[in-house]
Amino acid sequence: MKMLEVQSSVRPSGSISRQLSYEFVQAWQKYHPHNDWKIRDVGINPPPHPTALWTQANYTPPEMRSPEMITALADSEVLIEELLWADRLLLGVPMYNFSVPSTLKAYIDNIVRINRTFTFEPTTYRFTGLATGKKALIITPSAGNFVVGTQLGTMNFCDTYLRSLLNFIGIEDITVVPIPDQFISTPIRVAQRVRIGKYPDKSSFQPCYSPLSNASAITYLLGQRLHSAAADNLNDRRRDFKLSAAMRLLYCVFSCGS
Repeated sequence: MKMLEVQSSVRPSGSISRQLSYEFVQAWQKYHPHNDWKIRDVGINPPPHPTALWTQANYTPPEMRSPEMITALADSEVLIEELLWADRLLLGVPMYNFSVPSTLKAYIDNIVRINRTFTFEPTTYRFTGLATGKKALIITPSAGNFVVGTQLGTMNFCDTYLRSLLNFIGIEDITVVPIPDQFISTPIRVAQRVRIGKYPDKSSFQPCYSPLSNASAITYLLGQRLHSAAADNLNDRRRDFKLSAAMRLLYCVFSCGS
């Protein structure tokens, strides 16, 4: 099994999405020590945006492309080959202004290409994704609670966009782990969880293979761990247990059916 990790936070340190992704990769490598893993950090090293020449080259048959066109698409080709290589896709995506970081958008514009990651049939007006047979895990922290179905859920153009985008290129098995309310005080966070019934008991933390049944537990565990860690420096053993439990849940969701 091969995993591609894509990080999009512009912060090299202090990033929640990077921290959680790192913890997950550690759990992944513990159980898959011989499997391949690559990381593409578009937050720190974003790919170039498409240009007029890039666009022209993209819609020119490969055998008819000039050397300049081939050069214009070179970075895109590397990113696409990397994506197609992977069986599992891990995306660390903080919500910036209700959507994805612009660095990730540049990456997306480089990998969503006709006849590479999708095809188009003009007679039937049908699109078909080519990046099939993969699973994606999206870890997406946010300052407030923009989870779909909540009061501010209609402002979520982050994981909702990513779901549509991944579906479009053929990746349909997607697990989203939102980490909301990271800038909200602990008393308010606790009150919100109790009021909306999102306080899972420990019995619900047992690993199983249903992303839907695990999503709220994973979100609760990771969100509580991160929020309290900011004040307590990650020293509480109880929070360490919560994080390890959450990572086991993520591991089960992401690895089942492999």
